[in-house]
Amino acid sequence: MPEKVQCPNCLGDAEKTGDKIICVTCDATFKITRTGAAAVVKIGQVEALEGRVKALEARLTPPEDSGVPAPVAEEEEDIL
Repeated sequence: MPEKVQCPNCLGDAEKTGDKIICVTCDATFKITRTGAAAVVKIGQVEALEGRVKALEARLTPPEDSGVPAPVAEEEEDIL
């Protein structure tokens, strides 16, 4: 039976089964080591997508000394 614990990454709800912690909130998986620390086994979807977005933004943003103006971010609209 999984035990309810706090995620070491986002402090959200997580479930501990044996030596693994699986976060319900950020979808990350951790393995508890002998010293009590939690090592990342698999990052969650949120962190994976954030990493991909940062990599794309870095590729799309021209260097500051190139003379090319940086793209202007558009305002976000609430979708109802």
